Amino acid sequence: MTLSAEAYEGYRFTGWSDGNTDATRSYTLTENNATLTATFGSVGIDAVTTASCVLYPNPAKGATTVSVTGISGKVRIAVLDLSGREVLAETLECSADCEKTLDIEGLAEGAYFVRITSEGNAPMVKKLIVR
Repeated sequence: MTLSAEAYEGYRFTGWSDGNTDATRSYTLTENNATLTATFGSVGIDAVTTASCVLYPNPAKGATTVSVTGISGKVRIAVLDLSGREVLAETLECSADCEKTLDIEGLAEGAYFVRITSEGNAPMVKKLIVR
């Protein structure tokens, strides 16, 4: 069967009770009874202010870790040069808190921006110095 979770205005879908974060998904019933619950969160000032991000070490050489808190679901991390060109990107699945170590060995020394985006949250941008 196909399940679909649609949020009312002012809310966003955050996930299913079994950990799946796809709003529309296929599900095969293997038991007589099964319960799946869709979870929703509010969108707005309260939802945006709970998310945060830290880069360490910064300045960095070889690798830096992006630590994200307060976000569940798919998170995209992009490293941009000063002209706005994307030079590195990673996508990961977060469950409230997550970390991703980025290999920045191939980046030239200088300043970069790290942009973290996720559905239902304002983008976060941090400055990264590569040595």
